Amino acid sequence: MATATDDKSEIILACIRGFLTSLSAKPPLSEDAQKYILPESFAVLSHPGPDGLIQCTLSDFLARTEANTASLYSSGATSAVYSLTDPEPVVWTGGRFSAVWTGYSLIVDGVEKSRGVYAFTLFERDDGWRIGGIASKQWPAANTEYPPPPPFSDDVTPEMVGPTLELCKLLNEEKWEEVESLMLPGSGATYMRYPGTLLMMEWPEFFSRMRAMLEKAKPGYVHQELMDWEGRICGDVGLIWTPFTVALDGEVRIRGYNVFSMLRRADGKWLISGAQDG
Repeated sequence: MATATDDKSEIILACIRGFLTSLSAKPPLSEDAQKYILPESFAVLSHPGPDGLIQCTLSDFLARTEANTASLYSSGATSAVYSLTDPEPVVWTGGRFSAVWTGYSLIVDGVEKSRGVYAFTLFERDDGWRIGGIASKQWPAANTEYPPPPPFSDDVTPEMVGPTLELCKLLNEEKWEEVESLMLPGSGATYMRYPGTLLMMEWPEFFSRMRAMLEKAKPGYVHQELMDWEGRICGDVGLIWTPFTVALDGEVRIRGYNVFSMLRRADGKWLISGAQDG
């Protein structure tokens, strides 16, 4: 796998730390926060309590965070700091594409108020790395009203990886009427098309474009395959990093990497809550 341990991983983590630092600034958030993200890409946030599941763009994510931070300061807080914490960051890279799984916490006036885990996807642009996808799990740091934090694990269970394998199978069999049953409604994908073009779209448009692309290849047979996978899980949120190939009549034409963010429903079924590729 393409787990990063070199200088590139430090550059990527610097982007994430800069992003969290910008979230910690007193509102209104400066334009500094915008320079770390692709504003129209997607976030899926799993929070406790009445907020529940939040699906939004990264631009909306910033607005929500600013409102939350403003509320803390208006209630008398003097500092609200987002920072990385356990589990320590794991960075995967493939060319100009990366994913990061990391713990984070919100500390207000020196007291930890909430803790969580982020799954970031990042794309390298000519002007640097940008966050193009966020999935998160959050819980109160010390609140007996909610269950204790779920454990972190690198055990990618068959149940969690299953929807991604089934997705490839359905795409290869052109069963377009079934693919969206594997996806979290209202979410979508961000993907890179060289020489650096990024496309962001919700599932119906994404699969419509993919179908049109495969139709152009006929009468050739297009076969998509996940070559390997590695991932992390925290409760009902997970991340899968996997290289993939696309072959036409048995000849590999495309190699790349996918990041799938995963969400487990209350009935135990895992869905793909977001996808990025590069």
